Amino acid sequence: GDDAIFIDEGPNGQTRGSWNGVWRVAASHVPEPVAAERITPEERRIGDFAVSPDGNHLAYTFRQENRRNDGFLTEVVLRSLSTGEEVPITSNQAPESGLAWSPDGRILTYVAPDLEDWALDQGNLYAYDIPHERTQQLLEDFQPDMRGYTWAPGGNHIDFTALDRTDANVYRLDVASGEVEALTEGVGIVSSVSFDATHGSMAFLRSGPTASGDVWFRDLESGQERRLTTANPGLAEKTLVEPEVVRWTSSDGLEIEGILYQPERSDPGAMVLEIHGGPAGVFSRTFDTDAQLLVAAGYAVLQPNVRGSSGYGDELLRGNMNDIGGGDFQDLMTGVDAMIERGVAHPDSLAVKGWSYGGILGGWTITQTDRFKAASLGAMVADWSSEFGTGFNFDVVRWYLGGDPWSNSEMWRERSAYSHLDQVETPTILFHGAEDRTDTMEQSMNFFAGLRHLGVDARFLLFPREGHGIQEPRHRRTLMVEEMRWIHRYVKGLEDWTPPERPSEEKTDAVIS
Repeated sequence: GDDAIFIDEGPNGQTRGSWNGVWRVAASHVPEPVAAERITPEERRIGDFAVSPDGNHLAYTFRQENRRNDGFLTEVVLRSLSTGEEVPITSNQAPESGLAWSPDGRILTYVAPDLEDWALDQGNLYAYDIPHERTQQLLEDFQPDMRGYTWAPGGNHIDFTALDRTDANVYRLDVASGEVEALTEGVGIVSSVSFDATHGSMAFLRSGPTASGDVWFRDLESGQERRLTTANPGLAEKTLVEPEVVRWTSSDGLEIEGILYQPERSDPGAMVLEIHGGPAGVFSRTFDTDAQLLVAAGYAVLQPNVRGSSGYGDELLRGNMNDIGGGDFQDLMTGVDAMIERGVAHPDSLAVKGWSYGGILGGWTITQTDRFKAASLGAMVADWSSEFGTGFNFDVVRWYLGGDPWSNSEMWRERSAYSHLDQVETPTILFHGAEDRTDTMEQSMNFFAGLRHLGVDARFLLFPREGHGIQEPRHRRTLMVEEMRWIHRYVKGLEDWTPPERPSEEKTDAVIS
């Protein structure tokens, strides 16, 4: 059939794509079809869009191609809905998103890493003054990582959520003075914020280490809060651990922060080192099912926010540029050493686990040390060069390794765990989604095949229909059970551990090698 895909041509990327657009229809109570009018040019891929308060203009982001590594070609334009005339707001090498209008329609705000280039950055908020045709950065000296914003009525304030180290709260920016005040405070993660028409009160989701997430209401004038839902009442019957934020000094003197979950025990014992995704991910004080299950099984869990993590400012975020597997690996090892010195962990009872970048750095870790008795690696990349075309490479090319497999071949080869596979002694279980297009499943397959060839105990579970994360409930349970079984076996020597019985109607279709 005529179904060939011309890769990276027209609207296609690595898979079939299509152009899209913004359309306008007349609202009507008459139950009859109404005509739709396209108001953006053809052969464009529209990202965000926002209509001006007076309804006369449309701001939108667009690209004229769909190549996976070329998000920096996104631009912002302003279109008159009466004449169709368009005025470019940006023309640079940085991706823009998050468009919003000030209530008076004079300012258009958007989020971008930089005004010129695709820098490694937590994301900046910019305000384009339409009458004066000039752009100003807002929150320039604000270190927490902004995660979403909205204009308040009157245009004097912008309310936004931001992650500050391990906690996320709501803040208010005074647009004129640049001053910021916290609207919420406390441990945990506030998200999905919805304000009333005057921004005098708000509803939001709040989760914490022992609370899986509920809807809360807050009156901003009085500061009074109340919980509106109890989504998981069964948690009250469970024994959950409140984790501790811990800090230690890495090999080069940099202070690293992490989250520590501990079971009740008096002597050093088994500990799992968990590595977050990203690299620009972060461990926060939200509800963590996996960590709570490991603690219930008698393991301490250390979650380091290594250099490269979000929520700590741009300097730490850029700490592993051109050095993936270098300083971040040292941050992990010094964290383990600190927990051993503190009496939390026994040096002969350690495991390591991670997903995505966590699987990448975890794979690298077991090629550099034999101190871990078991490893669990999910959605990893083992060989950077062979992933260049099949996954995405813009972050590795621009930030984490630099160059490409030809101009910087030694770095790309040396920092690939696959190049050092013959150094691995750690029994390793691997997980991957068969449809993962972020880190392709062949990476785990090659790592697994190499371990088996070299005589290292290894197991590989491939999940049909799954992408970069495992979503189907039966698959999630299979992953958690087999990971626990593996860690129990090689860390605690429990050969006959069995999980709680699964209801008889459930089954798994994971491919286990």
